[in-house]
Amino acid sequence: MSGAWSDAENDAICELYAAILAAHHDPDVKLNKAAMIREARLGILGGRSRGSIEAKLMNLTAVLKSLGCKNTLEHAGYKALSGFQKSLVDAAQRNNI
Repeated sequence: MSGAWSDAENDAICELYAAILAAHHDPDVKLNKAAMIREARLGILGGRSRGSIEAKLMNLTAVLKSLGCKNTLEHAGYKALSGFQKSLVDAAQRNNI
């Protein structure tokens, strides 16, 4: 699938971001981003490539930084990637991440 991400896909990427962020900060959890992305691709994100999902996670880091959030995945390998859509900002706010 290519093209603009739907609201459902943006919500799913926000849920994935929040899950990775929680795992990243939990010393009792071994973070396995690849496995988490594979699992997310079994659902609504199934039409998106791993690279597309990782780029969207980087877009989400940029969104959160633009909203003043300091708790991002920038130090977990998802550096801020600008050029995000307003719909991703809306999704981040809707999902409280």
